[in-house]
Amino acid sequence: MRHTKANADGGGLFVVDNSDKEWKVLRYLQDWADIANRFDIATGMFEIGGLLGLDGKWQQLEKVRILMGGEVTARTRRALLGGLTAAVSRTLGSPPPHRHKPTGALRTVRGNT
Repeated sequence: MRHTKANADGGGLFVVDNSDKEWKVLRYLQDWADIANRFDIATGMFEIGGLLGLDGKWQQLEKVRILMGGEVTARTRRALLGGLTAAVSRTLGSPPPHRHKPTGALRTVRGNT
């Protein structure tokens, strides 16, 4: 695990990776979820299983922000697409399937760029 010093305001940037055999990102996040009020995470490769491994922990946080790189697994892509589709349907209502073709972010998540 690598990390930087905390800022004077109590915040800080920690860089955590899976290079240490004993100290993995999931364990770090599980431990910190008990004392933190939010997570800001940036990752090049996102797998939904990591979030599922935090089930019961991440829900107690006030805010979770995840900045994802361009690589996700097929399972993650399906979960993101399902979540986006559900959110759009709740917000805008469900248009007939033939009415609109996917554009922008939805097309990107589906891999139809």
